[in-house]
Amino acid sequence: MIKIGVLGGSGRMGRLIVQKILESPKARLSAVGIHHQKPIGLDLPDILMTTDPEEVFSHSDIVIDFTKPEALQDHIEAALRSTKPVVIGTTGLTDAHQILIKEAGHHIPILWAPNMSLGLTVMLKLTEKIASILDSSFDIEILEMHHRHKTDAPSGTALALGKAAAKGRNIPFHENACFNRMECHTSRSKDQIGFAVLRGGNVSGDHQVFFASDEEIITLSHRALDRDIFAKGALKTALWLVGKSPGLYTMQDVADLPWR
Repeated sequence: MIKIGVLGGSGRMGRLIVQKILESPKARLSAVGIHHQKPIGLDLPDILMTTDPEEVFSHSDIVIDFTKPEALQDHIEAALRSTKPVVIGTTGLTDAHQILIKEAGHHIPILWAPNMSLGLTVMLKLTEKIASILDSSFDIEILEMHHRHKTDAPSGTALALGKAAAKGRNIPFHENACFNRMECHTSRSKDQIGFAVLRGGNVSGDHQVFFASDEEIITLSHRALDRDIFAKGALKTALWLVGKSPGLYTMQDVADLPWR
């Protein structure tokens, strides 16, 4: 039985992940990191509940972190001190956070993914592949919608899709990403990757990538019907990452796609 700790156990995703671990025959919930003693809505009398990430790591073989970007540095430092692997699903990260994650991969097994569903993992690779095949006569646009409570925009998944498209087209992402056309007063540039964001209701996650030319449109689409897929993906990823060598891993490593 692999002992799994959860940081962000009082959040929406954290509670789901805790529940999936409790249901798993391969894992045992070892500790739950909570925010200022905020209850998680589950009766866990024998499980360590703590606001100290160091305690979560010390009681666990691996830790799953679904918290806020501002907590990431403290959590990675705790992982490094304990030399324990960590799975990170936190979104809204800055370039500095990404550098921190990459550097941690030199010392511990670490995986960050903005989306831990199999379908989206496949869609990321398809986006890269199609962008590499089509020339710049096809404009690239990304549309995403999430529930009203989501704070970061565009979503981490939408950004990952944009970066996959930029990689496929062999262009720099940040120089070509357009997040707000209200600030642009010129026509669309040929390599621009546009983003549109919707928020409302209880949408788990809806992402579309459009490749649009003058004559035709190709659309890739992924819709999460239940947040359970992200919790299941996080648990699967944690079980997979235990025992791996230090390194920075991706969901494509977990899925072991035959055409990576």
